[in-house]
This record gives sequence, C-alpha cells and structure tokens, in this order.
Amino acid sequence: MPNHRLPPIRAVVAALGGAAISLWSAGASAAAPACPASVDMVEAAAAVPPGFRAFLNGNPPTRTFSRPAAHRLDTIMFSDGPPTEMAWLAPSGGGANAQRWDFTPGPGAAIWLSCGYLATSVIVSMPLPAATRTCRVAYDAATSPPTAVGLACR
Repeated sequence: MPNHRLPPIRAVVAALGGAAISLWSAGASAAAPACPASVDMVEAAAAVPPGFRAFLNGNPPTRTFSRPAAHRLDTIMFSDGPPTEMAWLAPSGGGANAQRWDFTPGPGAAIWLSCGYLATSVIVSMPLPAATRTCRVAYDAATSPPTAVGLACR
C-alpha cells in the first residue's frame, strides 16, 4: 500500500504515564527502538522586555531560571524521511482502538518514528530499522485525547 502524506499534524495517539511501549521488528537482533515514556526539558525566556519579570510556574526565576521537568509521552507519529522534511504519514487503516501504518520506503529512504510530549513542541525521532514494514498503535479511545496502550512494529 502506498504511503500517504499529511501536513504536520499530531497523530491521535497519546501514551499512558509509565506504560510499557514496545516496538518489535521482525528478525532484528539489536534492541528495537521505542518512544521514551518521558523526556526532561528546560523552558526559559530568551529575553524579558523592560518593565516585565519572568516567572516559572508562578515562582521568581532561579539563578538558572529553569529546572529540567519531565514531559510525558503524548503523540506517536511516523514520517517518510526525517521530521525536517515534514512528510508525515497517515494511518493505512484502523478503528476506534488501534491504527496501523504500512510502509514502502523507496531505495535509500527511511521511515522515522517521532515521539511528541505533553506541554512542549519538542519531539524526539529516530529512523526505524530498514526491515520494518508495518506498525500498529493501540490506544484507549475512551480517554480524551486517546491514550496509547502499545506500539508494535514488524
């Protein structure tokens, strides 16, 4: 099935806090990639206009202004090439409880896994193993937004 491209929007998949997300790749002997459950991020004002003071969560700035804070996994996306190319892939199929992506990368091309996190626009990404042909993201459609309960690729 051909890859379908979407504009850079978030896939409707979120992760349970502390949920085990696994990625399987057929015949791969190396550790399979997976989205980290959380990523530490630092938020700081680059410049504060005259007359204003910066606050972080209601507190005056510290010497470093900001401390790393864990942001939980929120979104799982796939792209045809690195995220800088903005070639986000649409699911090939699925229903209320899961979505499936089928991949047919061209010669020298790679499908990338991107992981988005709550309350930040930062994503972490990596290419999937070349042998990966399909990924399935299961989620709990009763939550809003839907909460991921697993990721499996082969």
